[in-house]
Amino acid sequence: MLSERRRADLKVLSVKPEEIKNILGKRDFFLGWMVICSYFSTVEVFRLNFQGVKFPVSSYLGALLIVLGAQVSESAPTPVDPPSLNDWVSPELRDHHLVGLIWSESEQKFITPKAFAGEIQASSHVLLGERHDNSDHHRLQAWVVSQIAKYREVVVGFEMLDEPDKEPLKSVKRVEQFADAVRWSKSGWPKFEVYAPLFEAVYRANSSVLAVHPSRKRLMGIARSVKEQPVDTWGTISQKGLDNLVDDITKSHCGYANESMVAMMTAAQRFKDHWMVKELREQSGNKPFVLVAGNGHVRKDYGVPNHLGGESISIGFVEVYKDLDHPQDYDVARFDYVWFTPRVDNLDPCEKYKEQLEKMKKHYQHKKK
Repeated sequence: MLSERRRADLKVLSVKPEEIKNILGKRDFFLGWMVICSYFSTVEVFRLNFQGVKFPVSSYLGALLIVLGAQVSESAPTPVDPPSLNDWVSPELRDHHLVGLIWSESEQKFITPKAFAGEIQASSHVLLGERHDNSDHHRLQAWVVSQIAKYREVVVGFEMLDEPDKEPLKSVKRVEQFADAVRWSKSGWPKFEVYAPLFEAVYRANSSVLAVHPSRKRLMGIARSVKEQPVDTWGTISQKGLDNLVDDITKSHCGYANESMVAMMTAAQRFKDHWMVKELREQSGNKPFVLVAGNGHVRKDYGVPNHLGGESISIGFVEVYKDLDHPQDYDVARFDYVWFTPRVDNLDPCEKYKEQLEKMKKHYQHKKK
């Protein structure tokens, strides 16, 4: 909150971001935001409600001249809208100041979509993460695919498609045929309309669609034989990465998975990543490819990059949290780039998936008997 003394001293004008755009023009919207930052302290700026910003009229004019005459930093560009960012689907925290911004881990700053597009177009392998039920993640993935398709043929592998989907995919030529051909409604993934923008972009680009996930039977066989598998059977992961994987699996199952179950799921995760890389290479003929998978599969510490052994770009599409204001609050080092989005909901995952977790635990206990 602003101090009472500063409130008393200032003659202020309330301006919404859209109104700043109208005053300065879209190109100079960032300059207007820099004016605000030039007056208020960093802490105060981040605490401002992004739905309405207050700043001093007199200081605005003076600061604007200073900013216009200086080289403007690119450390926090405003979201622009190749992927139509003005029309978020996810309802929660749309006004969070990180939403729509792209963080570059190597440059340690926010970059523009234009600069980001140049990076993905130059990369041999692009790994796209997601929260599976976030429609905005799939809209942004669609944009990424469209940018790559401008420069080369796009081969796209999907975690959501497994071995039995290979044959029916051969007859699919249009997106309208896709969902029925792979029996998407029976797959257990979110409704197809959530993923539709992505598949529309893929088929519009005449891209090859690859089923790269192992069959359920194969995956369960691996998980149950975990004690018989050498530790480095499926790629080399650092001890820190392995510790992170075990910790993430343990936490995400909310106390319903015992040590033995966690060991099985850890083996399954490593095998899935190893298998997906193998399938991508074989099915693409070792051409450049795009992988679409959950954020956990594309992260650098324990995901697909550890099995790839070559050039790749890992992109996490990450939902914001109300009280997390800075990129580093989101462990951005897991990825090469992070694109921040609104949230689908604010529900506690342990409560949201309580019924499924209880069924999983009972099923495992039954199998043990």
